Amino acid sequence: EASHDGNPTVELTFGVQGMSLMFGRSNAIQAVSFNLVHEGDVFEWHGETAIPRYSHSYLTDGNPIVAAFSVINLKDGNVLCSYITRQEIEFVAAQQIQQAQTYGGSTPWLSFLGRCVRNLILRRTFRDRAHTLGLIPGTKRVDESGRLIDAPEEESVDVKKTEKGPDGTPMVSDDDFAALLQSSLEQSD
Repeated sequence: EASHDGNPTVELTFGVQGMSLMFGRSNAIQAVSFNLVHEGDVFEWHGETAIPRYSHSYLTDGNPIVAAFSVINLKDGNVLCSYITRQEIEFVAAQQIQQAQTYGGSTPWLSFLGRCVRNLILRRTFRDRAHTLGLIPGTKRVDESGRLIDAPEEESVDVKKTEKGPDGTPMVSDDDFAALLQSSLEQSD
């Protein structure tokens, strides 16, 4: 894709599986969960750094979804939580359904609402936490669709601090490799 100044730019967008993989590969994260709250479930939000009070009954599975939340358990014992409301869910669902109707397509938001809402909270959590958790080196922000935006100019990578492989050559971490790749792409412009 060309940028406003005519130079080619690289655009990287993570899908749901890629976002899940990034959470799973993080050295800071012990576990991540994404939960749906149905009408009739017990749910109390206690903020971004406290696990919500939540109790689900399978008897409520057929009830409307009224919220969704994620809990990231960090290895240091802290938690990071994200939350979306019924209004946000309904807004996104209405947008997706309208878009499908306008362009004559179909949408999973009609048949697979639970999965779509779970993906929505996953994307929101990734967008809100990718930078602070260092999931993607050199990234300031990720938008709602998983697209990397506002990347900094250039970051140097100190390969001397990396571990040695079995043959004695330096091993480069995934984070360092991503930064090196980004740097080489910027230099080729």
